[in-house]
Amino acid sequence: MILGSGLAGLRVLALLAAPVEIQEPHDAPPTLALAWSAADLCPSRADVIARIRAQGVDATLGEWVPDHHDQAALAVEIAIEAGPELWRAELVLVDVDGRVQRSFAARDCEALADAVALIVAVTLDPVAVSRIHEASVEPSPNPSPVPTREPEPEPPLLGELAEPFGPREIDEPDELGINLDSRDDESVWPANLRVGVSIAGGAGYGPTRTGYAQTGGRLALFGRLWRAELGGRWAIPRRITQAGVVGSFDAWQIEARACWVPSAGPVELPLCPGVEVGRVRGRGLAPTPNPTRSEFWWVAPTLSQGLSWAPVERFAIGPELALVVPLTRASFVVGSSEVDRFALLGVRASLVLELRLP
Repeated sequence: MILGSGLAGLRVLALLAAPVEIQEPHDAPPTLALAWSAADLCPSRADVIARIRAQGVDATLGEWVPDHHDQAALAVEIAIEAGPELWRAELVLVDVDGRVQRSFAARDCEALADAVALIVAVTLDPVAVSRIHEASVEPSPNPSPVPTREPEPEPPLLGELAEPFGPREIDEPDELGINLDSRDDESVWPANLRVGVSIAGGAGYGPTRTGYAQTGGRLALFGRLWRAELGGRWAIPRRITQAGVVGSFDAWQIEARACWVPSAGPVELPLCPGVEVGRVRGRGLAPTPNPTRSEFWWVAPTLSQGLSWAPVERFAIGPELALVVPLTRASFVVGSSEVDRFALLGVRASLVLELRLP
């Protein structure tokens, strides 16, 4: 859901908090245990606590102990991450009534921090919060005349607004742009997880000691700063003549890579260590006497550096340079003549086109 701003959003945000009842003022301040995880651009944990107290809640801070909050009236765990377009918050509240988990989003981290502070304050002490907001609304000394119209229904009290957590079906966002559609359903695809399908073509030196044209494709699973890829590659057959012997060589490889992907706007710089396994094949051609075939296993760690540009959200294109260090050694021999052997070091240059979903 996307959070709006303004005092009118108080009634809507109260829906997100755990169920509460109108209560008498506390004899002693309630204890709050709060764990806060967010990027450097977001408000700090101390700022969030200050915003909670600004709602009129006098809470005592307790020690945060994961999975054990018996000594606090309310334990809150908050994690905020930046997405491609929106900031997303994951909020977990634990009190005597049990555990409630919610997620919501906004266009900046400040709005999320304000929303989190309000939800926590309402859960701890709804009476104090309602008094603060009632006091902040002062009637105008010279009210402007307004046209006579039918009286609108009185808004429900805060206690009437609160309701148990559960699925909510809201077809349209309200006038503040707030969409309360819950994203806790496990069947919904994670917001920051995407799939990429790519094809690549280029040339390189290796697997044997000559140049090859190469082509292939990959399937990737990726987030904002990482990628995991599985793909395949084929070195197109190359004809080689050595000492009157003619042979044709090609190779196929299956590769797996894990990438760190720093980015600046639509430009990404994936750095990908990986490993590839495959077969290198050679066969004799006429006029070689008694031509035969040979195949050898190929195992090599790789290190790739790419430059990817995504002009639109679902498409990216860019070059990639890879360094290949084979761990296996093999030679292709006809009689007493060596026709070719594995290169000690290989390099590849490719152009990659990728379709990204969803």
